[in-house]
Amino acid sequence: MEIVPGSLEDVPTVARMVSRAEPDRVLTPEAMLHFVRSVPERAQRQLWKAVEGGGLVAWAACGLNWESETEGDAYVNVFVDAECRGRGIGSTMWPMVEEHLTAIGAKRVSGIGPDEPGSHAFATARGFHESFRLRISRLELAALPEPPSLPEGVELRPFSAYAENPRPIWELEAEVSRDIPLDQPLGEVPYEEWLERYWAFPMVDLDASLVLLVGGEPASFTVVASDPETRRCDTGMTGTRRRFRGQGFAEVVKRHALARARASGIEAAFTMNDETNAPMLKVNDRLGYKVSSARVTFSRP
Repeated sequence: MEIVPGSLEDVPTVARMVSRAEPDRVLTPEAMLHFVRSVPERAQRQLWKAVEGGGLVAWAACGLNWESETEGDAYVNVFVDAECRGRGIGSTMWPMVEEHLTAIGAKRVSGIGPDEPGSHAFATARGFHESFRLRISRLELAALPEPPSLPEGVELRPFSAYAENPRPIWELEAEVSRDIPLDQPLGEVPYEEWLERYWAFPMVDLDASLVLLVGGEPASFTVVASDPETRRCDTGMTGTRRRFRGQGFAEVVKRHALARARASGIEAAFTMNDETNAPMLKVNDRLGYKVSSARVTFSRP
């Protein structure tokens, strides 16, 4: 086995490896490549791969969390192919990761892994602790009821209606994102970087993703990322501006978005929520989502 620097050319292979190991992850090779490629230089990101017999068997990445509002926040990811785990490959890669984290001045480091004994043991041995528990839920769209009628003064617009000027969606998302429960609080992503990383994300369904407006003002939204080949989608974020909360808009916009996804041929929808996000979990329960699996955010210190 050899550990060498990774590159963008490796990412599609890594995406397929991740999808095999995590069947409730809605991820295409093109989508993962986009996310890895769109990380700005100031993140000082580094990639590694473990190669054995000419094939890629493990992947590692770390860098500064460029979206965090706190200096020194960093992320790490170590993923070993399911068939190769238990052989110490991750442990062999870790010293390189640790060296780079020190070099870039990382103070608080976080990573997400499956809620499995191996992940917990690996993280604990390196000074990490569980900081968030994330619930992955699945909804069979055939069972989804027809969406409700819109309240008076409320309208829906697909993301495609903002193709010429998506700034209103960026402004809405910027406010909502600050209230997402995270161990590394998000700051404001500059508009140009948001355009490149999120608006241009290849899996975003611009017709199923919706903005809910109240009196013409964007108040709530949901993002649908679809993979037509597998007929699955993921609702990456659903949120409402603070002054419009408590009126059920998040559920309304999500019901309509999922109905649009179903009409386009999508059969199953996935979503991920922090276990403490009670309002959104209640919405998902009412929609009929069932728990599929769990992931854990591990943090240090």
